[in-house]
Amino acid sequence: MAKRIYVIMGATGNIGHVVCEELLARGHHVRALGRSKPKLLALANKGAETITAREYDVEEVLDKAFQGATAVFTFVPPAYQVSNYADYQDRESTAIVNALKKNRIPYVVNLSSVGAQLPAGTGPVKGLHRLEEKLNTLTDANVLHLRPAYFMENLRWFMPIVQRDGILGSALRGDIPIPFVATHDIGAKAAEFLDRLNFTGHPVFEFYGPREITMTEAAHIVGMTFGISDMPYKQFPYEGVQKGMIEGGIQPDAAALLIEMYRSINDGTFKGTQEITAEHRGTTSLEEFSKTLTK
Repeated sequence: MAKRIYVIMGATGNIGHVVCEELLARGHHVRALGRSKPKLLALANKGAETITAREYDVEEVLDKAFQGATAVFTFVPPAYQVSNYADYQDRESTAIVNALKKNRIPYVVNLSSVGAQLPAGTGPVKGLHRLEEKLNTLTDANVLHLRPAYFMENLRWFMPIVQRDGILGSALRGDIPIPFVATHDIGAKAAEFLDRLNFTGHPVFEFYGPREITMTEAAHIVGMTFGISDMPYKQFPYEGVQKGMIEGGIQPDAAALLIEMYRSINDGTFKGTQEITAEHRGTTSLEEFSKTLTK
């Protein structure tokens, strides 16, 4: 039997590199696409074939990368510094779908997001909804949409406030239960699906962390890591958060999309649709993850 070839987009990111390493450990041929040459070199040293791709919307790059592949892990990397974020997402997703179609790829695991079932009101996740719709036109391909919840890694955005003011703060309400999930667990789950290739059609799989945690509780957990007893949580006004994003280098339209996502989380529209069993949960606790925030 011919050896499987797996193409992993975003191979140098938090999720993609885990997918690569898990599949390499299982003895598979991995073709890693990424933007960081040093990180690609690290994967090459573990046995991966590597391709440096600065822009995934170049269909020639994807067409070459996908040739002969058994399965592809698809991913539209965030690029909040581009001038029109929605257009960027649509260019990327169209290039991905065209290359998959041209190479007749039989299996795809697509990294999406909880909330991607909604066509509007979810900020940048709207682009992932459009990507899912495009992928679902591939009638000859089995496409699994992996929809993880809010990344634990997103807490890194707020560490300057923790270190400066001794509080955790964001635009999110403090009392909303959030199923934080570690990107390592997402990568491991994606690799599991790719290794088994036991899905057909265009199924959706939502993926959460071990338990739901409010931002108020997250502040306490993070505070313990930094030696701050009973660290408070503060919800900041949307306008101030949006202004801070722009001052930090995020383009205005991307900042507006992120605020739209926060609003949808706060009002309860941004949520999953599936019954969450143990199979749908990662194992990394926020207590365990928070120890990495000091590094």
